[in-house]
Amino acid sequence: MDSQELKTLINYYCQERYFHHVLLVASEGIKRYGSDPVFRFYHAYGTLMEGKTQEALREFEAIKNKQDVSLCSLLALIYAHKMSPNPDREAILESDARVKEQRKGAGEKALYHAGLFLWHIGRHDKAREYIDRMIKISDGSKQGHVLKAWLDITRGKEPYTKKALKYFEEGLQDGNDTFALLGKVAAPR
Repeated sequence: MDSQELKTLINYYCQERYFHHVLLVASEGIKRYGSDPVFRFYHAYGTLMEGKTQEALREFEAIKNKQDVSLCSLLALIYAHKMSPNPDREAILESDARVKEQRKGAGEKALYHAGLFLWHIGRHDKAREYIDRMIKISDGSKQGHVLKAWLDITRGKEPYTKKALKYFEEGLQDGNDTFALLGKVAAPR
């Protein structure tokens, strides 16, 4: 399995809420592609969702300055602190301020991963904001459109389904985008 296929598998497991599997696949990704911070991010996310909040906070802290995952790591830090029995208000405010600052100049990948994370935690409207911005600055990224299509079909709103199928088809035009293929299969008809 290549890096992209591992990430698609992680996304599938996140949506199915199989967090132990998220950890296993993320660990495999770290082993094979150690320099890719996306796998470290999902390892931390899986750790958080398995109930190990302090360990997850440490992992998110360690990658919050990595370019592609900085924005989603800051969002995850806020999410993790809020899940904690004693939320660190100061840390939440500090991370929130950094999110606002970074969002202004965020690149395509940072916006994509932030949107993906927000989708995984059920914040569909916020995820759409990030993805729409990502699509705009990338001049119509297929990857962004595929994620937007996923947002549409998982919200369960009928009028969006046809458009979602179109985006999945476009994602499949340049080869095998497994994430788009899974979306096409999952889309209601």
